[in-house]
Parts: sequence; C-alpha cells; structure tokens
Amino acid sequence: MVKVSIIVPIHNVDNYLRECLDSLINQTLKEIEIICIDDFSTDNSYSILEEYAKKDNRIKLIKNENNRGVGYSRNVGQRSALGEYIYFIDPDDYISYNFLESMYNTAKKYDSDIVNTNHYYYILEPSNKIEISWCSHNINTKEDYTIDISFDNFQPYDNSHRINFTLWTKLFKKKFLIDNNIYSPENNIGFAYDAIVVFNTLMYRAKHSFNNKAIYYYRKRSNSIISQKIFKEDKILNTISNYNSIIAKYNIEFPELVGYLNIHILASIIYIFDNMSLEMNFRCFEYIRNFMIGIFIEEQYCSNKEFYNNLYNKYIFIRSSISYDDYCYRKLNSDELKLSLSAIGNKLEYERKWFKLFGFNNYDKYITIIIFGIRIVINKKS
Repeated sequence: MVKVSIIVPIHNVDNYLRECLDSLINQTLKEIEIICIDDFSTDNSYSILEEYAKKDNRIKLIKNENNRGVGYSRNVGQRSALGEYIYFIDPDDYISYNFLESMYNTAKKYDSDIVNTNHYYYILEPSNKIEISWCSHNINTKEDYTIDISFDNFQPYDNSHRINFTLWTKLFKKKFLIDNNIYSPENNIGFAYDAIVVFNTLMYRAKHSFNNKAIYYYRKRSNSIISQKIFKEDKILNTISNYNSIIAKYNIEFPELVGYLNIHILASIIYIFDNMSLEMNFRCFEYIRNFMIGIFIEEQYCSNKEFYNNLYNKYIFIRSSISYDDYCYRKLNSDELKLSLSAIGNKLEYERKWFKLFGFNNYDKYITIIIFGIRIVINKKS
C-alpha cells in the first residue's frame, strides 16, 4: 500500500536535485512513491532522475514533451498518484527524514484532509547558511493537534495556527482533492499556483491538523524571481487571470466569503507590485489598477489590523491614481505613508532613471513637467 505519493515537478534544477531526492528516498516512512515530472529540462536534471530511478524502484519518471509549467506538471502527478495522501515538494528544496512519517501519522490520527507544518528553515544562497523562518519562531509547541480553520488563520503575523499559502507545507488527502476537483492552474507563465489550490480547499471546508515536528528546508535562490525583480508582463497578467477565476468561483458558490478572499488576494498583488522593477511598475500599472477597481475591499475587514490597514491604503492609492506617476505623487504626499525628506530624495533619484527625458502631464490637481529626466511638480490653485 502506498501511503504517500510525493509529486516533484522538475525544470532545470540539476544543481539541487540530488539533495532533494536524497531527502525523499531516505524518509523513515517507506510506503511511498516518488513521482518525478521532468518539464522539458535542458540541463542534466533528467539524467540525474534516471540515475536515481535505477537505484530506487519507488521513483516513477514522467517526461513532458515540451515545457508546460509547474501547475500542469503537478496535475499530471496528482492524476497518476496511487497514495492515500499526496505531498508536493519543490525540486530545489528538501525535507527532514521524519517529515512524511510525522505528517502521515497526524493525518491518520485526526482523519485530516490537510496536515500543516509551520516549521521551516531558509537556505540562503550563495552561502548555504540555514536561517530559521519567522513562522518557526511562532509555532505551537504541541506535537500535533487539530483545529477549525477560517480566513483568520491566513493573517501574516502572531498566529501559531497560521495557514501558509504554499503547498510544500501541507500533506493532502488524495480523496479530498479528487472529490472536490481541486487542481493547480495550468497556464505556463504566471504565479499564484499554490494560493489558488489553498483557496479552493477553504471553499470545501477541509479538516485541518498541524504537526510541527516535520521540517522543510526552503532554498532562497539568488536568481529567484523575487530577488532579481524579474516579474514579467505576461506573468503578471496570468496571475491576475488566476485570481479572477477563483474570485468568480467564490462569487457563485460562497459569496459571503468573497470579502475575506479579496483581502488575501490583495496582499499577494501588492506584494508583486512592491517587488516589480520600476520599468514594470510603469508598464503594468494599468493592469494592476483595473484589477483593484474590479475587486471590492470593505474597510471593516482591515480595521484594527496594521498589516491590512497598510494594504487598504495602498489599494485606495492605486485604484484612485490615473498612472504610476500619479500614484507615486499621491503616496509621497500622503500623511499615512509619508517618508522622510532624505528617503524621498533617494527614491526620486532612483525613480528618475526610468522617467522619460521630456514630458508634460496635466492632472486634476497638479502638472508635471519632465526636463532631461527631472520631474517638476506644480500644484494647481484650488
């Protein structure tokens, strides 16, 4: 009997793949299968998979005929899984040797649909230094337990029962996923694959438990999308499309929860917006703004929560601004997000690198004139 099916989507990770596979084949839980989906790698990844498959017959190899993306690859693995439970891992990370046994035992103890761990470490590149995550500092000290889950468990701070928006912190009952038709989005280029799956599980009232003995090691790669600020226009559009699809589903099936859903989606979009390059801020501002206009955030969901209050303020700034230039002006002149004079000077100096050499914009309350990349703001008289 296969207790857990491990699904590993792989694309060009030959520098890290052995460490990941070693942590899987040496799990203390032996009744597992390791489904490796090679997503048209062009490096040495598939050769490494073949090498390991010869040593361990629990490894199953699937090779995509072209690059289809992580969502498609996960779904291929999910559809072929034989295990009672399913675990998704990223191929550049690894897990503690007791990870699956701890999670599986908790799943059986509470008949859980989903088992969570908040115990994970960051592996920092290029030093390979291991650093404890902020979530690990706040974990519940119980060996395992079960609780009722709501949107409040997705608050980012001060919550020992926090539900993470990642798949790699969770063990899923396969029957729960299949019965509720929960799969990853399959557009090749985009983000929010994990979050869409997690939002779907909330819709169907999954029974959650926790086991924080299980430890995940997450690699923070120096060439990651976040670290290099390489969000691309097509990725952003697909991410917005993914979120619009889950909002539409909630509007039909659980309209009373849409307000809570929108807050968490807003947090993700703001995170992307804040980590985009200035060039992409200018190019994609209209897409972000239209998305903000399309979702309704009630201020009551943000009250008395500093993190969400800040999100709400940015939400108002973005949807009420007619351009990124206008957004920067409003933000820099607001009392709520006021910067020090030195910080303003540094930010303007940085942003001017992206402003066109010459330009003239006539807004309702002010005029901007750009001469040799220097922006002059003239307030209009009321």
